[in-house]
Amino acid sequence: MRYFLTLLCLFCLYQRPQLCYFDDGDYHFSFFEPRVSTDLGVRYLLDYEPRLWQGRNENFNHNLSDWQQQIGQEVTITDLEQLIYQTPVERIYKYGRDRKSLELAAPGNSVLQAWQKDRQLKKEMADYLCFAKEAALHTGQKTYSWDLNEKERKKQTRLLTTGEEAADDARLDFIRQRYGFQLVRLAFYTLGPKSCAEYFDRYFAQGPKNYIYYRALEYKAGGEEGAKASHGFAAVFTHCADRRASSLNSFAQKLAANWEEGLALCETEEEKAAFYSMRALVHGGNIHKELERVLKINPNSPLAELLLARLFEHLEGTAFKYGYNEYKNYPEMQAQHRQELASLEKQLEQQLAQPNLARPQLWQLAMAYIQLFGGNFDEAMHMSGKENYSDQMQAEAARIHFVAQLASLKTLDMGAAAQLWKELERTPFFKDQYQLKQFTQEVFAGKFYKQGDYARAFLVQNPLRAAKDQLSEPLLSSFEQFVNKARWSNYFDNYLLEKRIGENHVDQIKEMRGVYHLQRFELDKAISALSSCSKAFQANSPSFNSSYLDKSIFSSKVNPAAYYFDIEQQNIYRMYEDHAFLAQDYNLLSFAKTLKKLKEKAESNIPQQGEYAYILAQALYNIGPAGWHRPAIYYSSDNGGHSAWYDFGKEEKLAKSFAGANWERQRYYNPDLAIKYVEIGLKAADINDELAAQLNYLGAQIELSRPHILGHYWDWEDNVKKSKHKDYLKALKQYKGTNFEREVLSECYYYRAL
Repeated sequence: MRYFLTLLCLFCLYQRPQLCYFDDGDYHFSFFEPRVSTDLGVRYLLDYEPRLWQGRNENFNHNLSDWQQQIGQEVTITDLEQLIYQTPVERIYKYGRDRKSLELAAPGNSVLQAWQKDRQLKKEMADYLCFAKEAALHTGQKTYSWDLNEKERKKQTRLLTTGEEAADDARLDFIRQRYGFQLVRLAFYTLGPKSCAEYFDRYFAQGPKNYIYYRALEYKAGGEEGAKASHGFAAVFTHCADRRASSLNSFAQKLAANWEEGLALCETEEEKAAFYSMRALVHGGNIHKELERVLKINPNSPLAELLLARLFEHLEGTAFKYGYNEYKNYPEMQAQHRQELASLEKQLEQQLAQPNLARPQLWQLAMAYIQLFGGNFDEAMHMSGKENYSDQMQAEAARIHFVAQLASLKTLDMGAAAQLWKELERTPFFKDQYQLKQFTQEVFAGKFYKQGDYARAFLVQNPLRAAKDQLSEPLLSSFEQFVNKARWSNYFDNYLLEKRIGENHVDQIKEMRGVYHLQRFELDKAISALSSCSKAFQANSPSFNSSYLDKSIFSSKVNPAAYYFDIEQQNIYRMYEDHAFLAQDYNLLSFAKTLKKLKEKAESNIPQQGEYAYILAQALYNIGPAGWHRPAIYYSSDNGGHSAWYDFGKEEKLAKSFAGANWERQRYYNPDLAIKYVEIGLKAADINDELAAQLNYLGAQIELSRPHILGHYWDWEDNVKKSKHKDYLKALKQYKGTNFEREVLSECYYYRAL
């Protein structure tokens, strides 16, 4: 059981494509996916979910095949589909009455050719199709309890009378039965359950129990309750493969209080097997018990294969949808799994002992999977060896065998990593096996992370660029160690270097080190790291020469009060035009050097200190909460709270996040750095009133970024705005007639409205 729990901990959530809706918690890895059953009417139920699924079997249409059987094999399914479903009623009527029209159309349709040979078939089938198409207009909703207008009610009554007369006049038995089906269906929607049952008894009590009989029975069962209803839908499920999804949904809605009464009505062992299977598939069904019952009836039943696959899906969905930490808090599942696995293993042993088993390899592979669940990895690998399987099953066996190898790992050395990764990449059976690859990545990441190899743990799941939005010292140090000591002769390391990092891997890590320090405003360290990159790399690296790094980063991209005051116009302040050293082409290195120069000037008691402090605060704001230049030193496509300047105080928490499939992407902007230089500027000796106003409003704008970055409600923002109203009135009086009044205050529509 210990190994079983270890295996469970390795699995993470995985979104598996479904035909129906599932919550996130239902996504899981699934490795038992053999093509169970050659019965197309069974296979498409693998993903059935009661009441949430309206799946249709697109592989075949039993209605068309029944028409083909009644008319003769010379007519094709394609031609039947075209005539019955795609031909307008007016044209069908014309074919039945106008010989010339029929002659013109017959060469392109085998059914019309059959009509030419058989006048009785032509007349009765054409009349029936016209009637059926008109009746279908009244079978979308149950209208028997509606207060319909008299005209509509008369139309329905006329249709029923016309159908009865046509059924009595029909000479072809299968046409007479189809009229009976249409009348049962029409009565179900227009007259109610009682009349529906009466029509069924009238037309089907003595007739053969064929496809149309069970189609009519589905409507009769829909008007009943309890055992009769559940048995009726079980019979439809058995004999109408294209109605299985519909009958399952109805079966789930008509659950009998006493199952045994419905089971006693089953006329054949096949119907009993269907009844057990349907009972297993409804909400709350016990798939394990019902599988046992189906196997006793028929060990080779396609429904047994369906339930086997659904049972493994149930086990996977229960056990593998929880992450590692969550599963540790779910100990009550342990006893249930232990008992369930032991019982299922015994059941499979009995199945494998059956003589004349149609698909023994399927059940042997299922036993291998059970051994895998139980932690018997050597036995699982032995039973899933490809030499034990035919060509059709080798791919399925290879997948189980590979998962058993992964699950058996206690530690992961580089030799084992290289061998397993090479097998995953080069085995033809594993081509396009995305679940298997993701599972392998999860296992490798977990093992490497536990061993302290953060670089390989990260890179096995992600490209290097994905790390740039969550840099931490442990991860960055591990990257540096990896690129300096990676084993180029090792297949796995080669994959990481070539596919996950790419060319210039040493320079990329050096650049990342520089960005790491730049994000923390550790400018000397950033300059040192960026300077160590080769000149060629500096010239060619798109991230090093970010298009977001330009001189406008040192001025307001928009009016300083644009966000704060809800103004409409955008004015650019180009303060860098007064400072020649700011007007240059920037890359990461020159940007870091310029920030350092500004920092020194802003922190020195020199002329224009206040202006330097403003320019630096503006730059920190533009690459911080404003986000205009954020991608310059923050590489993620995630918006990350619109900031690059973060409080990375919880590095240990961040370092742990990269090993999981769902990273902790929360980043908290720390506006105190920009506010620091606003305050320095306000204390400068040579500051004038207009610059002071600009610094104050920039500070207000930065403060206003807090609720957005921290995820607070917007009413916090409104309160801040209102609290600044007095400052607005004071500024309006103080700066009357200045550029600041004209370009900023006059555009503050929010405050003018107050």
